[in-house]
Amino acid sequence: LLRVEEINPEYMLERSFYQFQNNSTIPSLEEKVKILEKQRDAVIIDKEESVTNYYRIRQQLAKLDSQIQQYITKPKYIVPFLQPGRLIKIVHEADDFGWGAVVNYQKKLNQKGTDFVYVVEVLLRCSTESCKTA
Repeated sequence: LLRVEEINPEYMLERSFYQFQNNSTIPSLEEKVKILEKQRDAVIIDKEESVTNYYRIRQQLAKLDSQIQQYITKPKYIVPFLQPGRLIKIVHEADDFGWGAVVNYQKKLNQKGTDFVYVVEVLLRCSTESCKTA
């Protein structure tokens, strides 16, 4: 298309069916945005300052909870409790695996060989579906 002087690629794109469909939906989308903005502006929150303060306090609590979790799960504090038979709850990020029993743990060097890593063997009840995907 670039070799032909009379045809402009931008003009061809603007006239294509796909571009026409996208351009034809713009007015309806703008109308939806206006309606949603009016609905948003119509929402009245009683004691908005109190709600904002509550939200900030909850954020601080979540941050402190995370710091406490990092502190108490340091090896020097948690290793004495990794005894065979102890029940532990397994949670990784958003995945909750439930309760399991500690079978054993081992202290190993990490792959870089700079620090120690603790590998905990845990007996967990798994569904048959999880076995198929593993």
